Amino acid sequence: MLNFIMRSFALSFSIFIRAVPMWAFLGALLYVGLMMLWDHPIVFILLLLLGMGTTTFFMMFSQIRSGLSVLGETTPPDIGKLLKKSVRFCFFVGLWSTLVTLLSVAGFFTLGYLGLFDWDRMFELALAGTPEAQSELESVFSGAGVYAYYVISSTLTQIAYCAIAVPMAANAASCSAKARDYEIFWGFGAYAFRMFLLNLIAGTILTVGLILYFVLGITMAASTFSGLDEASILEAFQQAPGWREMLTLGALIALPVLALIWWGALWCAGATIAFVDRRNVSEAKFQQELECIYEEPMARE
Repeated sequence: MLNFIMRSFALSFSIFIRAVPMWAFLGALLYVGLMMLWDHPIVFILLLLLGMGTTTFFMMFSQIRSGLSVLGETTPPDIGKLLKKSVRFCFFVGLWSTLVTLLSVAGFFTLGYLGLFDWDRMFELALAGTPEAQSELESVFSGAGVYAYYVISSTLTQIAYCAIAVPMAANAASCSAKARDYEIFWGFGAYAFRMFLLNLIAGTILTVGLILYFVLGITMAASTFSGLDEASILEAFQQAPGWREMLTLGALIALPVLALIWWGALWCAGATIAFVDRRNVSEAKFQQELECIYEEPMARE
């Protein structure tokens, strides 16, 4: 387990270096599209929503393939297969997400039916709309049963999404001209708990980093405007920012974006290593079965 996490973190930085230019290029394309459709923002938003899923999986498949390339596990990509697999896996994840959501809702109603919490009363308070009902609804949602349901359902949902990490990497690995064509469900559920722990560690790191980011921003703002009256602060905002201010603002904007890109790179790194380990185990098992089949019979005395 520790070896898997350490290998994933080490590989994530290699993927991150390769992913930053790809996301920058995608951002530039989105900016050009926005400028071309500036007079028709609704059309731009519709096109963005239609292509968001396929584009996201295309980028994730590309990052997984860059991780496989670092490990020496892949051949040059086939763009046509990459686009086709991205569309197929987008529909697969959509169906899986729908199933997970329905199971979560069913679990909520089942626990309410068992008496863990009164969901009929929740609906009545939500539809009442009065301040008293709102206050009582907040107290109901603060109960131990609701918190227990939220923790358990969130954990199971994350594990369910981690279960598709190996199939995602397998489909990305097959996007080459002469690569093995894996089934869309190949490796489903393999190393899901490892991926869950990896995401838990990454989420903790990002949460701590986000807290430090806001503390740093508040501290910088307090030190910059300390001792100034309201008129001086307004005058400072009206002045054109210098290169230092622009550099600081750019760094403050870039840091959260780079953190999110690294988070995606870490997920892709974990999926890549999980796929390689799962494939090696499968091939070793298959080779062992072949050796048992073709083993020479023992000589009789």
